Amino acid sequence: MTVSIKDRLQKLAAEDPYQFPKSWIVPPGKSQRAIKRRDELSMWRTWKEQGEKPEHMGPLLESLQPVIKSSVRKYVAARHVHRPALEAKANTLAITALRKYDPTRSQINTHLYGELRGLQRYTIKHQNVSRITEDHARRIGDLQRAQHNLYESLGREPTTIELSDKMSMSPRVVSRIQKEMRPDLIASVEEDPFSEEIPIHREVMMLIPYELTKDELLVWEYWYGYGGKPKISKTGLIAKKLGWSDSKVSQTKRAIAEKIKEHL
Repeated sequence: MTVSIKDRLQKLAAEDPYQFPKSWIVPPGKSQRAIKRRDELSMWRTWKEQGEKPEHMGPLLESLQPVIKSSVRKYVAARHVHRPALEAKANTLAITALRKYDPTRSQINTHLYGELRGLQRYTIKHQNVSRITEDHARRIGDLQRAQHNLYESLGREPTTIELSDKMSMSPRVVSRIQKEMRPDLIASVEEDPFSEEIPIHREVMMLIPYELTKDELLVWEYWYGYGGKPKISKTGLIAKKLGWSDSKVSQTKRAIAEKIKEHL
């Protein structure tokens, strides 16, 4: 029977929790870079031994951002690609790479650089698709918030004129932004921001748990059936599960939705 890497690591941790195995490729020396790489290896080991929990992935992913952003810069410079989408894809590739990383074969940053070559395929597929001007791209978040607020107050989708009044922007500009907004980068802030199941949404869905507070993660786990929890869409039922008020769950959902929109 094949023994999983998690089982092997847990056995190793029980036998020797203080040192790296001799078979692992560990950066030598006393330089800041070598120390940082050893710290990352230690964080990876903890993440694996503890069952790949989000609270252990967060610090590791943050530490590896220079490696990830270096690859993003390389491909953004080479092709016209929407940078936030490429960054989301890079973080997704990084998490996947860390799940299959073998410390007996390479250092963690070397492995990550190799796996991030997958960004080349992504940029070739998506280059020149987005025609959002830089000025309009900055306003997409404002437009989404205005749409959501008006929908809640009106009970229906707002018209371009109503959005124009809300944002103090000409109807012509609002209409142009709406037409230029790429559908694969826009998530609804209704009950389920990922209801359309578009690939970029699934990527953000993998990343977002690492940015949530403790309370937000509790709601997220039930909202999306994350971490083995049953998937519950209704606010009242989540509140009952957590022993919270409905309003607290609603506020937490809105906070999660705002973090989602930052990625989109």
